[in-house]
Amino acid sequence: MRISKDDHEGWLASTVTREVKSVMIERREKIKEAMASGTYLNREVEHGIAVGRCEEIDDFVYMTYEDMLPKGE
Repeated sequence: MRISKDDHEGWLASTVTREVKSVMIERREKIKEAMASGTYLNREVEHGIAVGRCEEIDDFVYMTYEDMLPKGE
């Protein structure tokens, strides 16, 4: 499915989208707080998962229209 730039901009402007992004940012901050407090010290696998979750949340929250296009377009 190809999403148009107008569709993407409408999605970004949606109150539901803004709320979902807000919840995801809160989740990312909780993960970061756990990392900063030492929750994952000496737990490399769990630490890696936490880092990956933060990266995926950032990818979702800050995704641009261009990020959604197939490579080379």
